[in-house]
Order: sequence, then structure tokens, then C-alpha cells
Amino acid sequence: MAVPPAAPANLVVVLVPATSESPAAIELSWSISPETDVAGYHVYRSEQEGPPGERLNPELLLVPAFRDTSVMEGHRYYYTVAAVDRAGNESPRSAPVTVEVPGPVK
Repeated sequence: MAVPPAAPANLVVVLVPATSESPAAIELSWSISPETDVAGYHVYRSEQEGPPGERLNPELLLVPAFRDTSVMEGHRYYYTVAAVDRAGNESPRSAPVTVEVPGPVK
């Protein structure tokens, strides 16, 4: 029976504020999995606390970082990350982190 990898740890999100040239974005990073058979990572985002939400990356992420450029002003997002091993087993999700994208300045 295949054993999935451990959940990723130390997930951190950083809000990159909108500028006149670019919209707001969220930078995510987490600790590299210590397990030798991890092939990559999946990032999930939800606008509600609790549900897993949608996977943001169609392909496995090979590095422990992701930039979410599809966020909208005035919304709150909950992110989790899962590690995937070479056999395709997905780990439990990381502890969720929350970030709020401020609305436009009036």
C-alpha cells in the first residue's frame, strides 16, 4: 500500500499590493519536503474557511513557491499546499493560511 508524503510545513503568504502597472498578487512559499520521493506540490485556494477549494496549478510545482495573480481586491483567501510523491500519492494539506486583499483606495 502506498504511503503519501507528509503535509508541507511553514506555509507563508505575502501580499504584493497592486500598483498602477500591475494588479495585486499573492506570493506563497513553504519548506521543502524532507522526503526523497516528493515529485512536486499542489496549491489550493478557497474563499471560505474549511473547504479545500480549487487547485491553482495544473502541473506539479517543482519548487516550494507559487505566485497567485488571479486574486481580486476586497476578497479573503485561504491557501493550503499538498506534496505529491512520484507514485502520485497526495499528502494531507498543510495548515491553512489566510490573506485579505485590500479593496481599492478611495
